[in-house]
Amino acid sequence: VLIQNAGTCRNPSLYNIRGKRENRNFVSIPPFLGLIPWMMFSPLYLALQYWNRKSELSADRCGAAVVGEETYQSVLIKLASGMKEDSRQPDCLVEQGKAYEALKHSSLWNRIQQEYQCIFYSHPQLCVRALELDRWKVSYAYRSQRNRY
Repeated sequence: VLIQNAGTCRNPSLYNIRGKRENRNFVSIPPFLGLIPWMMFSPLYLALQYWNRKSELSADRCGAAVVGEETYQSVLIKLASGMKEDSRQPDCLVEQGKAYEALKHSSLWNRIQQEYQCIFYSHPQLCVRALELDRWKVSYAYRSQRNRY
């Protein structure tokens, strides 16, 4: 712990608890220099966030393969609705995902807004997860894996 000498010296010095004098040169860093590391590494950070969101979709596929597609889809619905599952609309989250994708591809401005909204997320939105899982269920790769085992 340092205490500043409050005397009338021209060159105030710092004293530690034991009374010994310590000379320290403090360099003040301008605030804008703190932005330089952020600007340098933000593309890498954003790329890793994008990769993380895509790897979550792969994790969803693995989870669906283990517990079953319908079970996993109902878990996603429960997560989105707060543990209330409506048995009359099992594909409601997939329909929301389709509407989300249609809006995303309707104009460049909508795509920019949706990408900017999710740019710092570590997980994709639940409707996107449900839509990608539904797309994967009807894909050739999934059917060939299911028939193999």
